[in-house]
Amino acid sequence: MGNNDPTRRTQAQRSAESRTKLMLAAAELIAEKGLGGVTLAEVGERAGYSRGIANHHFGTKAALIAELVDRVEREFIEATAPASSLEVSVEELVEIASVFTGMLADLPSVHRAFLVLWATAVADEELRPRMARSDEAFRNTVEEIIERGQSRGEIDSTVGASGYAVGFLGQLRGIALQLLLAPELVDLGAARQSMEQSLRRSLQPAQAHSDGSD
Repeated sequence: MGNNDPTRRTQAQRSAESRTKLMLAAAELIAEKGLGGVTLAEVGERAGYSRGIANHHFGTKAALIAELVDRVEREFIEATAPASSLEVSVEELVEIASVFTGMLADLPSVHRAFLVLWATAVADEELRPRMARSDEAFRNTVEEIIERGQSRGEIDSTVGASGYAVGFLGQLRGIALQLLLAPELVDLGAARQSMEQSLRRSLQPAQAHSDGSD
């Protein structure tokens, strides 16, 4: 079969597989002991390779972290993409919240590591700008949804899109961090339901409130 063997992997495929394994190994280590205690050598060993392979693929720990954050952002955007097809803006936000809390129920290691990195960034000047950009992109998306809903008369025109986006993200991140700290004390289903109800009430047009439709 020689070079025509369809099962023969290319160098690029092997390299991509190695990078994925290294990223997953880094995520596990970050989730276990935080960013500060993780070295590239440990990442290579956890992935089942030599101590130097992570350095070969990424060069620095910062580059590895940047790729991990990029991956989490892409996965969340892909997971929430179907929400954009909903015709009602409030329901789009409800679906985004539902996807986020749904991921928390069975949290992938890279997403758990992302939350650890987010919390770490408060006191890490090098990491802080990257995580701040991630939050900003999320808030911008929420603002756009709210403004679109207001232009169609679906969302109360007095709602400040920017401020509401801050609160929306804060609720989601807060639920996630509480779950990481004490999972046995957080009823994720109840938190999800409460947030969805709050979204519908707080964004409902003022006329609907005065009509007593809630």
